Amino acid sequence: MEKWALITGSSSGIGKAISYELAKKNYSIILHGRNTEILHSIAADIEDCYKVQTKVINVDLSEDNAIETILTLTEYQNIEVLVNNAGFGVAGAYNATDIEAELKMVKVHVTAPMYLIKSFANKMKNNGKGHILNVSSLYSYFSVPKQAIYGASKAFQHSFSKALNEELKTQGIHVSSLCPGLTYSKFRTRQGKKEKKYLIGMTSEEVAKIAVKGLFKKKVSIVPGIFNKFMAFTIPKLPDRLALVIIHKMNKGRGF
Repeated sequence: MEKWALITGSSSGIGKAISYELAKKNYSIILHGRNTEILHSIAADIEDCYKVQTKVINVDLSEDNAIETILTLTEYQNIEVLVNNAGFGVAGAYNATDIEAELKMVKVHVTAPMYLIKSFANKMKNNGKGHILNVSSLYSYFSVPKQAIYGASKAFQHSFSKALNEELKTQGIHVSSLCPGLTYSKFRTRQGKKEKKYLIGMTSEEVAKIAVKGLFKKKVSIVPGIFNKFMAFTIPKLPDRLALVIIHKMNKGRGF
């Protein structure tokens, strides 16, 4: 039976790079996103390079019928890998940000993965195997001034992933939380920020390789990069006041 991987938010960045990494492992790929033209271009390239099947799903995860559409369109695929990667950021002081944009972000980061995992984990259970990768963030390890809701939603994803892995591992299903730091993709430019180059930054391809390797090694928490590992270990151990000042200053330095 053909084995499939579903990657949400796969038209660019980490999601796109993970799609290629999974295709290298002979998974047929379901590409999800909102730009049909780009998704079909990626699908054609993956089919040409890796001789696997592809399928494109164009739906906005913040819309009420999005999950039902995805489940209907994947009814006949044997999905062994689910990657909840879709996401975006809303930055700025909370009393000045757009609440509607933040509610949409919560739907994409929190509600959509909950529904998708609820459905696909049960199917994986029946097959006795499966892998789920939730793309969280380094920000899941601490509170993030100027990106308060973004950081909180990523903390949810990280906590949710660890709890789920403990519940599902006896059923042959492994859940990993990917917590990347600064990654060069379209994430910041979509927020109207210029992308600056830093020594600590990583490419989407670098993150994807580490993510897929960690997923199949059944790592629960995957933090790519030495600096990010240092931050994930150190910042939570600091007094809250000091940790918040450090993260606030870092965000200011990046234009938030």
